[in-house]
Amino acid sequence: MPYQPTKTVTTIALVLALVLFALELGWLYPKMNADNVLPDFIEYWAAGRAILSGQNPYSPDQLLMLQNSAGWSKADPLMMYNPPWTFFFTLPFCLAHYPLSKFLWFLFNMALVFICGDWLWRLYGGREQYRYASLLITFTFAPVLFAVGVGQVVPFMLLGLVAFLQFAKLQKWPVAGLCLVLVAIKPHILFLFWIALLLWVWDHKKWPLALGIGAGGLTAVALPLLLYPDVISGYIGFMLNQPPLFYKSPAPGSFLRLLLGEERTWLQVLLPCMGIAWFIFYWRAHRKNWRWNQRLPAVIFASLLTAPYGWSFDYALLLPAVMKVAIDTLQSRRSNVIRQLAGIHLFINGIALTLRLMAFPDHLMFWFGPALLLIYLLYSRTNHGDRTPPPGDL
Repeated sequence: MPYQPTKTVTTIALVLALVLFALELGWLYPKMNADNVLPDFIEYWAAGRAILSGQNPYSPDQLLMLQNSAGWSKADPLMMYNPPWTFFFTLPFCLAHYPLSKFLWFLFNMALVFICGDWLWRLYGGREQYRYASLLITFTFAPVLFAVGVGQVVPFMLLGLVAFLQFAKLQKWPVAGLCLVLVAIKPHILFLFWIALLLWVWDHKKWPLALGIGAGGLTAVALPLLLYPDVISGYIGFMLNQPPLFYKSPAPGSFLRLLLGEERTWLQVLLPCMGIAWFIFYWRAHRKNWRWNQRLPAVIFASLLTAPYGWSFDYALLLPAVMKVAIDTLQSRRSNVIRQLAGIHLFINGIALTLRLMAFPDHLMFWFGPALLLIYLLYSRTNHGDRTPPPGDL
């Protein structure tokens, strides 16, 4: 009979984990001024401070001045490429001085990924007695640690995806639509998801979902418009003058440019076209039995691997796919397959974390997404037919 930890052992382990976490926070807080601690947060903080003072949050000069005031030591500012509705979610973390804001951002992001991992465990039918496994899976998935560690906004997007799955399952369509405003913080990353959503809404006449998205978007963009009426034109002008499309990133299109010639910028447009072509066939094959929690992982994979640009921390959005495969494998009760998958998971993510600690260039992490896809396809096929979807799946 497998070992089942008693309540006393579980309580002691939880208390020890909380003590260790509190000690880590005590060690981390004095370091919040350093550039290399949650480095990406300064872009959200500076842009937020700019718009709170009625200035253009997409002005490089304005952001450089604010970032210098927070101790930024580089010659160029770290720009925020996210659309204006992002401010609705980031502004609460821009009200305090920089070190405290960054610390609160870190705590909030940690809470978000904790909630998302636990929520996904229940959404995909994980057993209650093994619920702690969701934390192990979440916090050993390297992109989640990357996203939290650099102070990215990706955990907000992950929350939006998970909440959408939950409210879609409950058929609360307006609320599900509201949640998707979070996913739109980086609309290009999951571009195939938006195509799938549009077709699905049209096919199933789920107009309350569309209304929820519209209402959420208008509400989210109203705040930055109130603070700086030209925020939309400022964003468009900035994106036209400094497009991020051709930055070196771990996106396969960027890797092809690195391999075949950086002047071949059309390669980064070719990949999204290939993604759309794949989706047309995928949609035609599955539109009649489309369940979001079953089809979403494949759509996320295809989006991330064919997006025009993206970063290694964006792969944190694959947590639903990772959790689904892990739960399916655990439910199969095949101990050899469980050990095999756990070993591969730790090996691949261990390599990624090691490279990150060695300051390995992020654009050379192009191998990580395809490696995860290979594991997903292999173990999805292995587990195929072992489980039937829980009642009410959508």
